[in-house]
Amino acid sequence: MADGIAPPLQVLLVGGADPERWRDVTDSVHMVSDAGLVQRDPTRWVLVVDGPATPRPGLVSRLTQAVAGGAVAAYSDFSGGARRRRVAPGGWSVERARWSDYTGPVALVRADLIDTTPGDIRTRALWAASAAGQIVYVPEPLYTARWTATPVPAGVRSELLAAAGAPYVLAPDGATRTMPEPPTISVVIPTRGTSGAVRGSRIRYIDHAIESIEATHGGDAAPLQYVLVVDSDAPHGFADEWTRRLPGRVTVVVTEPPFNFSAKVNAGVAAASGVVVAIVNDDIEVISSQALRTMAVVAMEPDVGAVGALLRYEDGGIQHAGQAFAADGVHHVGAGRPGSWLREHADLIGDRDVTGVTAACLVQRRHVWLSVGGLDESLPINFNDVEYCWRLRQNRLRIVQCGSVELFHFESRTRAAGAEAWEVELLRERMGADSMMRDPLTPEPAVRPARRVRARTAVGQVKGRVASRVRGREAGGSGAEGE
Repeated sequence: MADGIAPPLQVLLVGGADPERWRDVTDSVHMVSDAGLVQRDPTRWVLVVDGPATPRPGLVSRLTQAVAGGAVAAYSDFSGGARRRRVAPGGWSVERARWSDYTGPVALVRADLIDTTPGDIRTRALWAASAAGQIVYVPEPLYTARWTATPVPAGVRSELLAAAGAPYVLAPDGATRTMPEPPTISVVIPTRGTSGAVRGSRIRYIDHAIESIEATHGGDAAPLQYVLVVDSDAPHGFADEWTRRLPGRVTVVVTEPPFNFSAKVNAGVAAASGVVVAIVNDDIEVISSQALRTMAVVAMEPDVGAVGALLRYEDGGIQHAGQAFAADGVHHVGAGRPGSWLREHADLIGDRDVTGVTAACLVQRRHVWLSVGGLDESLPINFNDVEYCWRLRQNRLRIVQCGSVELFHFESRTRAAGAEAWEVELLRERMGADSMMRDPLTPEPAVRPARRVRARTAVGQVKGRVASRVRGREAGGSGAEGE
C-alpha cells in the first residue's frame, strides 16, 4: 500500500455489496457491513463499496497512490452495463454532488470521515471529505459495476446545504432555491439595437430580450435594473425608449469605437448598482421561470465566482452547457447536439461545477467581478470569458453551470467563426500550461461538439478570422468551439 496509509485497509460493504468479491482485494483487509464498526482513525482508510461491484487488479494501489499527496478521498472510472462500457464520472463537483450521486459505488475515504448515520453512507463520507480537503478523481476504470447515477434525496440535499452554510434554502419541491432577502440584480446588455428574424418574425433583439427577462422574472421580485451599453457610432434611440418604458430602472452607457466587447461589458458593470450583475447578450430569450433570480441566488454562495445557464439554438438544439477543455482547445459542452442529447447526458447537463461559462449569459456578485478585474480588454472579442473564468479558478472560486436554467440564444449555427493567431497566443501566455489542460470536471467524450457545428477553436488550431468584426448584433465571448 502507498506510504502514509496504515494497514489494515477497512472495507465497508453496504448496499448489497458481495464480500466474496472483495475479500482478496489486498493482503490486509478488515471487512465490515456496519459503519458503526469502522475504526474512525484519521491515519486509516476505508474503501466504501456501495452495491454490487467487482474490483480489478490494482484498484487499491491506484487509489492509495492518488491520496498519497495529501488528499482525503478518491474515486475512479469503472466499467458498467452489460457491455462493460467505460463510465467516466468526471472530477469532484460540489454542485453536481448536491443533486446527483454520480461518482460510482466505490470510493476510498479517510476513516475519520465516515458518518455512522444510517443511509447514504458513501454520499455523506464524500461530502465530509469535500469539507475536509481534496477529493481525487482517477480517470481509469478500476472496477466493474452495474450502476447508474441517481438523484440525491431532497432531504439529504437540504441537510448538506445547511452543513455547507449555503445562503439559501430549498423550497418544498426540493429544487427551487430561495433566500429571505434575495440580492438586487443589475442586467448589463451590450447592444446596437440590431434586428433579425426569430420564428419567422422580424424583431429588435434588445426589445425581445428585455421583454422575456421581465416576463419570467416574477411579479413578487425586486425590480431589475438594466444597463444598456450602446455605441456612439450607431443610433441608440431604442435605449431612450426603454428609459421611458421602465422609468428609473435603465442606465444607458455610451462607448466609443473601435469595437471591444470586453471594454463594453466592463463599462456596463462599472455603471451597475446591483449586488449581483448579470451579463447577457441582446440576442437571448429567457425560457425558465425566474431564471436570473435562480442564478443570482447561486452566485451568492461565498465560494462561487460565476454562474452560467443552458443555452439553446432557436430550434431547441444545444449551444452551450458549460465550457470544457480538451487537448485541442476549449469547447462548449454539447454544442450542436439535438435537444434529445439531454436525455442521454442528463447528469452532465444538470447543475454542476465547470471550468467556465460563456459571457452570453454570465452572472456573478459585482464585488467578485471587480476583485478579479473584469474582462481582459486586451482580448476584445474572443476568449475573454475563458480567461476571466480561469482567473476566478485561480482565486479558488467555483463556476456553476445551471443546467436547470435555460435560455434561447439566437446566434446562428453557421456564423463564420475563428480566432486570430495573436488571440490564441495571448491566451496561452495568460494561462500557460492550463490552456492545454485535460478538463478536471467534464469527461472528454462529453466535451466534443457535434461535427456539423462550424467550430471555433480556443487554444488549438486557428480557424480563419473573426466575423464579429463586422458588427451586427453584439458578439463577444469565449471563442470556445461550437459557439
